[in-house]
Amino acid sequence: MDSLHKVQESTRVEEQLQALAYGLLLEHQQVKREIAKLHSIKSSTRQELYRRVHVGYEYICAYFNQSISISEAAEAACLSTNHFLRSFKQLFGFTPHQLLKEKRLQEAGKLLQLTELPVTEICLEVGFQSLGSFSSLFTQRFGVSPSGYRGKCKR
Repeated sequence: MDSLHKVQESTRVEEQLQALAYGLLLEHQQVKREIAKLHSIKSSTRQELYRRVHVGYEYICAYFNQSISISEAAEAACLSTNHFLRSFKQLFGFTPHQLLKEKRLQEAGKLLQLTELPVTEICLEVGFQSLGSFSSLFTQRFGVSPSGYRGKCKR
């Protein structure tokens, strides 16, 4: 490799590092803004609360297809249910139950697109207990029934 190629490669790596550092800085600023949404006097308390609420968020995302309760997510976050609910809403602008419902509906949509599983099986697979409530929620969210959604995606 001649010296010109070495310089070009070095410049390319430096540019990538600069872009990465800039991305990390933007992410850090976003996290600081999110932490500031939480109501607590001490900064260290807000930071710990932010971390715990995110643990609860990740718990819901990981176990959305199982029969989980909000109190279980709060327990995973090491918070009381009421504190978890209040802080979650402050941080994300929606409730844990809304997240759970949305995760289930999104996954159902993917399964309808990518598989030939019956709608009833998909309903149970993503964690809904009732086909009627699943179909109703799905139609509200996507503007079409699960079967209609599948047909629309197959065209």
